Amino acid sequence: MTKKFRVSVIVVYATVEPTDGGTNDSDEFYLQVQEQIDRVPGRNMVFLLVDFNVQVGRNRDRWYPSLGKFGAGKENSNGFRLLQFCRCNNLVITNTVFGHTMARNLTWYSRDGKTANLVDYVIVNRRLAGSIKDTRVYRSAVIDVKKIII
Repeated sequence: MTKKFRVSVIVVYATVEPTDGGTNDSDEFYLQVQEQIDRVPGRNMVFLLVDFNVQVGRNRDRWYPSLGKFGAGKENSNGFRLLQFCRCNNLVITNTVFGHTMARNLTWYSRDGKTANLVDYVIVNRRLAGSIKDTRVYRSAVIDVKKIII
């Protein structure tokens, strides 16, 4: 018997955090995302599709169960913030759960092709995580010069 459930999809784009000492809008941004998650009825599954322009790294021991075994890059301060957010909201970054080659994980490439990172994420609440069978990059679906569809 198939169990039915409702899914709430939230799509988020974040600009890069200012580094020039100017006003940091990061707190306000995360408050707005939190407000959207809080509006989801408690029984619904949360499906968060995000372009957060952050790097979450590979430190699964520190961030389990929010981070899987297959993270990429080195965690930066914005990645730390996203990981804290996921932990507080019982969310899992599914891009890091499934083992693929880096070509199937990385979602951003520099124009010269020398630098690549995982910066776009599919995030779900833990209750839904077991239902996700795969998350990967489809390289044939290039949208613009820098981004690839996941």
